[in-house]
Amino acid sequence: MAKFLDDELVFTEEAAGDAEKREALWTILIVDDDDSIHHVTKLALQSDLYDGRKIRILSAHSAKQAKEVLAAEPDIAVVLLDVVMESDDAGLQLVKFIRDELLNRSTRIVLRTGQPGQAPERKVITQYDINDYKEKGELTAQKLFTVVLASIRNYRNLRSLEHMRVGLEKIIDASGHLNEMTALEPFAGGALQQLTALLDLGQDAVACRGSALATMAQHDGQIRVLAGSGQFAEAASHTADEALPSEVVRQLRHVLATECNLHIEDMLTTYSPTDKGVAAVLHMAGIKQLDEVDLALVEIFAKNIGTSFHNLLLRNDIEAAQTEIVSLLSEAIEARSLESGNHVVRVAAYSDLLARGLGLPNEEVIKVRLAAPLHDVGKISIPDSILHKPAKLTPQEWAVMRTHAMLGYQILRKSPRPVVQAGATIARTHHEKWDGSGYPDGLQGENIPLFGRIVALADVFDALITRRSYKDRWSIEEVHTYIREQRGRHFDPKLVDILFGEMDQFIRISQELADEDLEIEHTL
Repeated sequence: MAKFLDDELVFTEEAAGDAEKREALWTILIVDDDDSIHHVTKLALQSDLYDGRKIRILSAHSAKQAKEVLAAEPDIAVVLLDVVMESDDAGLQLVKFIRDELLNRSTRIVLRTGQPGQAPERKVITQYDINDYKEKGELTAQKLFTVVLASIRNYRNLRSLEHMRVGLEKIIDASGHLNEMTALEPFAGGALQQLTALLDLGQDAVACRGSALATMAQHDGQIRVLAGSGQFAEAASHTADEALPSEVVRQLRHVLATECNLHIEDMLTTYSPTDKGVAAVLHMAGIKQLDEVDLALVEIFAKNIGTSFHNLLLRNDIEAAQTEIVSLLSEAIEARSLESGNHVVRVAAYSDLLARGLGLPNEEVIKVRLAAPLHDVGKISIPDSILHKPAKLTPQEWAVMRTHAMLGYQILRKSPRPVVQAGATIARTHHEKWDGSGYPDGLQGENIPLFGRIVALADVFDALITRRSYKDRWSIEEVHTYIREQRGRHFDPKLVDILFGEMDQFIRISQELADEDLEIEHTL
């Protein structure tokens, strides 16, 4: 876990956080129907300080007035409460109001009574949630100071515990959100937002991905900015040396060198290492003064960021390996079937466009793009004599060829991986038709899985504009006419409309990923 260097915790008198701390007050509420009690108490406490904060005194002369004050002032540290006021048990009823109706368990309640017979100490301390019981006659100025100081200290400790509890809840919630992210830039931006929310920080924040080792080739030994806000908003996608002030760069490098969090004046820099030799570094500027609880939360948060960052890098590595394996497998299958070399790459790109046109979540778009190349994996089981036959297939041969859809499904369905599962669905359903005349299951309309409908259109579009062993390529005009005729018959009407609306993009993909002997007409 990253730690804070003691000699780096420098707080100057001019720091904004110190000014806020000096201006903060401990609020005490006196509830008593005797004016002299208010006067004496204020005289005894008016010049006292605790933890650098002065005491602010509020007054209420009845339980009713006290309820109004308590409802309007949520941060009252201590209530000095009389028992007998507008009724013999007005003070005791106010205790119940504070604890049971306001659900306030933090404010310390000191019961003061001039008539102990009306409220016996043992009975009151047992039955009511108060923190001290004093007879007014025994409360000298010194004893009053002692009682109030002890109560403020207890209140401060309770508030610190509550602050820690809320902070830990935010960290747990943040970890859940960050672990759902799949790309570095959104992860970095999310980490900034979560740390800002955790500590109620300002708007100037920057997240960097830096290497603790100068020999890491992919980073060139540099710190690269992934996300920023406020004065750092334009720094993203640049190196720290290019885009950040020299003082900030110095702090980033100091943190990477010492592997410790750093808090100087109004700036905070956190260090979150991973087991992959890469560290996540967050830097905040213009922040408030942080207390011990804040710093402890920052350390916990930084450790969680490191874990989430490591998991993201690991997940990206696994997904990249999975994508590469799927691509190599798909290309091997296409090579065996003698189809065009970039067919599966183009089908994946077309499927991506169609999925985005439907407004699918980014995770689903990525899934269909990665799984689409597996659509013809079942052809690996088709005999070469059928797969490579240049002439028209006989009915018997065509029946064998059609089995590749179910064969592909059976090959892929055993994998628990979401992308491969999607590939199994696509392999089985990409020859189904909107009107129910397809195979192998004769599914109709929206009963056909969406991924199957997407790849069906992408696959046919590419097949039509590409030269195959059994056909010449079609012109774009011929492709357009055929797909329009098959709208609502072979293809999902919504997907056809998306294709026509994005035809320029489809043509661009077909050109950029064209095989060497493929030429695409531009005119419709």
